[in-house]
Amino acid sequence: IVGEQVRLYKEFITAAKEKDLKALERKAQSGRIIGTPKFVERIQKEVEETTQKEKAEEDKVVRRTQFHKVFVIVGSLLIVALSVVTYYYYSASKKVEDKVENMFQEKGEELKKDLEEKYRADLVSYYRATTKRVEREMKKREELGQ
Repeated sequence: IVGEQVRLYKEFITAAKEKDLKALERKAQSGRIIGTPKFVERIQKEVEETTQKEKAEEDKVVRRTQFHKVFVIVGSLLIVALSVVTYYYYSASKKVEDKVENMFQEKGEELKKDLEEKYRADLVSYYRATTKRVEREMKKREELGQ
C-alpha cells in the first residue's frame, strides 16, 4: 500500500500545476501536518536514508569505474609489453635466420667452387690418362708394325 501511495504521490507531483501545489500546501499547513516535530523528524530521517542510499550507490559506481579504469590501464600496458617482447623475439629470430641463410649460401658457394675444381682436375687427369693410353697404343702399333 505504501509503495502504491508513493507512486500515486509522484504521479500527482509530476502532473500537478503550480495552482494545485499551492492548494496542497495550504491544506497541509491548515491540517497542522507540516511543521510538527514528529513530521520534521520523519522527513529528516527519510532525507538521511535517501542521502545514505545515494551515497552508497555513488560509491559503488565510483569503485566500479575505478576498477574498470585500472583494468583498462593494466590491459593496455600488458598489450604494449607483449608487443615489445614479440617484436624483440621476431627481430632476434630474423637475425638468426639471416645468419643461417648467409652461412648456407657461403657453404654452397664453397662447395660449388670445390666441385668445379674437382671437375677440372678430373678433366685434366682424364685428358692425361687418355693421352698416355693413346701414346701406348701408338707405341704398340709401332712395335708391331716394325
